[in-house]
Amino acid sequence: MTLATVVILFLIVCASLLSTNSFGKSSPDFALLARACAPQIHNQTIRALVSVESDFNPYAIGVVDGRLSRQPNNLAEALEVVRELDKQGMNYSLGIAQVNKYNLAKHGLSPTLAFDPCKNLTAGSKILLDCYNRAKESGLEGQPAVRAALSCYYSGNFTTGFKDGYVQEVVARATEPESSKTIKIIKTRRTKRKTENKKTRVITPTEDKRERDPAFVF
Repeated sequence: MTLATVVILFLIVCASLLSTNSFGKSSPDFALLARACAPQIHNQTIRALVSVESDFNPYAIGVVDGRLSRQPNNLAEALEVVRELDKQGMNYSLGIAQVNKYNLAKHGLSPTLAFDPCKNLTAGSKILLDCYNRAKESGLEGQPAVRAALSCYYSGNFTTGFKDGYVQEVVARATEPESSKTIKIIKTRRTKRKTENKKTRVITPTEDKRERDPAFVF
């Protein structure tokens, strides 16, 4: 896949995301977004983080010491909520990766740009990577460093994310078996119906094969 193709597909994905408010928890669209906007972070890690932070909603707003009665459905609503939060002097985080208001300027984001999924994810990945580097500097390596970085992303330190269960939740999302994301069809026994006074129809081999095909079980 060429760079031009990736860029074109990425633009289509962003347009689709903003029109539907969500990538969907297991959509391959998010993998394309992450590849373009957060290439430094493993897809499994950034997907799990975003799943916990915003449930893939680009207009998500998290309020510190508070909550919204519902999440915004579009950019206009989201910006109106931000203005009201600012009036009340409240702390909040924005977008698909929930970048905190105090990190916006540092990453070149305004509230409007923070609701752009790619720009938000780029900022979020840089924050997580910075946390990871700090964890390694403290002497941690491998998974302990990754988990400490998640705690840092959540709280700014290496401990609160564990105490509040945030790290455990992200890890659980990341290690969730793919099979658990798939809708399975469970067959139940059918009650035999009376067949008196009904003609018996012969099932052809083709029909029999079709009826036993899982694709035809609803």
